[in-house]
Amino acid sequence: MDIFIIGAGAIGRLFAAFFQGAGLHTAMLCRAEEEASMLETRGFNVKTLQGTVEHHLIPTFSASHNLPISRVIMVCVKAHDTEDILPVIPRCTTPGSIVVSMQNGLGNLELLSEVTKPEKIFCATTAQGSTRHHDGSIEHCGTGVTRIAPFAPSKAHHADMTQLQELFTKSGLNIELHNDCRSILWSKLAVNCGINPVTAIHGITNGELLAHVHLLDMACKAASEAAETARRMNIELLFSDPAEEVAKVALLTAKNTSSMLQDLTNRKSTEIREINGHMITQAERAGVDPAVNRELMRQIVHLESKMC
Repeated sequence: MDIFIIGAGAIGRLFAAFFQGAGLHTAMLCRAEEEASMLETRGFNVKTLQGTVEHHLIPTFSASHNLPISRVIMVCVKAHDTEDILPVIPRCTTPGSIVVSMQNGLGNLELLSEVTKPEKIFCATTAQGSTRHHDGSIEHCGTGVTRIAPFAPSKAHHADMTQLQELFTKSGLNIELHNDCRSILWSKLAVNCGINPVTAIHGITNGELLAHVHLLDMACKAASEAAETARRMNIELLFSDPAEEVAKVALLTAKNTSSMLQDLTNRKSTEIREINGHMITQAERAGVDPAVNRELMRQIVHLESKMC
């Protein structure tokens, strides 16, 4: 198997469709037995950016199955589910397999290193937007750069990064390779700290954020708190102006429904603790007052208690 995607949610399905469309041997792991069976037999539809609909039938497993050994494992589960999938990793890898975490928040790489050699772990962030609908279909709602960096740089990581670049590029994705995983993770985290909770609280798409000046301002302030925290931690971000970056991402993913809003809509726990919560902890250690992030987290936790 070329690529085994752990987590068949909106992003997992989108990337599985990219990879399969490029002729790569691709499979997915789904936590729910019933859903895995449905995906295995019926597949799912993808509404493309051009408005056309593609159907994908991709081999899908649950944890109770014998799992395929794969060259690349891509972890796309929610950050709060990372610990639960750790026992799966050794069942689908060899010592040469590459594990890529494409997840929100902080702390995922450290957990994955409990079951995989750190030098074989990579983090990835993406500007691709995907919304999952109730019928199991997904809609490709935004495009942009996918960035990859090693968790523990080593002499061998360049060959692995080249292999990843070839696989992702073959699938039509715009790839950037970086050497500092903290840089790409915190750059993504800062934007997520603003866009995700604000859109979730107010029930709007990313693009609609741009039409509400006071909401956009709140998202920008949350991102700025994260950016200042990163600066004090000597982490170099990929942008200089957090407010400009928030507006840019909101525009590029205008039709997308943030993962946090999708979670609340589906009455599921959000990643607020792994995104804003982790950032708040680091901000307090760095001497930054994360007042806006605290308030956003308070509101999301309150909504969770009512809806989940």
